[in-house]
Amino acid sequence: MNCRLTPAPLNGKGTLASMASFLLLLSCPLLTTAQTPMVAPVILSAEPTYITTHPTLTLTGTGFGTDLPTVTIDNLPATVLSFSNTVVIVQIPSVVGDVPGSYSVVLTRAVDQCPSAATFEVTIGSIGPQGPAGTAGGPPGPQGPIGPTGIQGSRGAPGATGSTGPIGPIGLTGAAGPSGGATGPQGPIGKTGPAGPSGGATGATGATGPIGLTGSAGAKGATGATGPAGPTGPIGWTGATGPTGWTGAAGPAGPTGVAGATGPAGPIGLTGAAGVAGPTGLSGAAGATGPAGPIGLTGAAGVAGPTGLTGSAGATGPAGPIGLTGAAGTAGPTGLTGTAGPVGSTGAAGPMGLAGTPGTAGATGPVGPTGLTGATGLTGTAGPSGPTGSTGPAGPTGGLVDFADFYALMPSDNSATVAPGTDVSFPQNGPSLATTKITRVDSSEFSLGNIGTYQVMFQVSVSEAGQLDLTLNGSELAYTVVGRATGTSQLVEMALVQTTSVDSTLTVRNPVGNSTALTITPLAGGTSPVSAHLVITELQ
Repeated sequence: MNCRLTPAPLNGKGTLASMASFLLLLSCPLLTTAQTPMVAPVILSAEPTYITTHPTLTLTGTGFGTDLPTVTIDNLPATVLSFSNTVVIVQIPSVVGDVPGSYSVVLTRAVDQCPSAATFEVTIGSIGPQGPAGTAGGPPGPQGPIGPTGIQGSRGAPGATGSTGPIGPIGLTGAAGPSGGATGPQGPIGKTGPAGPSGGATGATGATGPIGLTGSAGAKGATGATGPAGPTGPIGWTGATGPTGWTGAAGPAGPTGVAGATGPAGPIGLTGAAGVAGPTGLSGAAGATGPAGPIGLTGAAGVAGPTGLTGSAGATGPAGPIGLTGAAGTAGPTGLTGTAGPVGSTGAAGPMGLAGTPGTAGATGPVGPTGLTGATGLTGTAGPSGPTGSTGPAGPTGGLVDFADFYALMPSDNSATVAPGTDVSFPQNGPSLATTKITRVDSSEFSLGNIGTYQVMFQVSVSEAGQLDLTLNGSELAYTVVGRATGTSQLVEMALVQTTSVDSTLTVRNPVGNSTALTITPLAGGTSPVSAHLVITELQ
């Protein structure tokens, strides 16, 4: 069974209604008279749905069979979610749903290899307000009797194409995309609505809506073969004109164009005036003086400063004893005569020493080089330490005291459904503080060792609509209930819990009074096991 599908762009948000018109062309190998006749599968409608995480396509018709059929979309296998003889629901492959366009849908019945081919066009969008009812042309006449079913005649020649129905109202103009980007593709043209019944007075013409963007022409479906005509029944009275039909759904907005290139940076603004300097903070108390560091290496000798003024001559000290006369050294060259200093007072004469033996006068030797500067003397001892400053105020206590993580992996944890009044299991241990007092009692109950405030977070994937909450010492905490009405999103909790006794116990529970047992979803969204986590943090 082949179909042509034009899906809407998927944005992951909202619910899109859809209307479809179909032109079916069925084919099947002819059966010989010896074969058992078998009704070929027929698609009467195909409806895409976008309210779930993974969009689906619902095929409605006859002859699908009671065994699992095979469905492909443009030769890509589509997962069959449910099936019956008249309805088959499949998941649209992501590579198809992400790109608007027409696609070939093939349904193969499990009991044979005789697929039927069909093409169809789909118009997707929201339903507009109902138009005003036309003025009735007269009271409705009684319904005429239904004529007897005639004998099936032979297949007639294909009939002429019917006249085109009135053009539906023009959709609202979509918001302009960002300037500079590439123009997005035009949306598909909505199908022509069916012609209204004739005979009644024409209703008032509604105001013309703004002209929408012209969508690209959709693929034209093949004209179906004309079925055999039954005998014409008696003509009944002409009924009153029905109310104007709902306005056709607006076509989906085209995808946003590619963002244009970033413009050149503007000139750098002038530097603002400097703000007024804030007052200088009070000086902190002086800390204790640290121990003296090791003595550094002797630095290079500095440049000699200018010679100071000659001080006044000191008093002449007492004369020392006369030493032994040494050997006469070599006479050096005569130096320049210096300025005569002031004459000091004459000291007391010392005792006369013994006269030495005169030595032989030697030759005058050369002047020797100037000796190296002597090493700088040792640094003096360090002075006494100053008084120790006062101790500053203690800083605030840190906000995190303790933490622990517990988790489950599906499959195979939580293999049974969680009934109302029953707790979710988190049987595996994640990271925790080495000295943690947040411990497990069993697979679903956990002990909070200290009295304090705890931040509790959990995330659990479930298959049904339902609720979860926290319990403390067996009592459910009403302010922690989280739930989901539809869809397949996770149930996520983040709440603060205060304990008033040591070793209080905490669980995650399907609340008492609910009617649905929850299935903890295995393999959600892929082939890897899905985790559920319970993270408990003690704040103070």
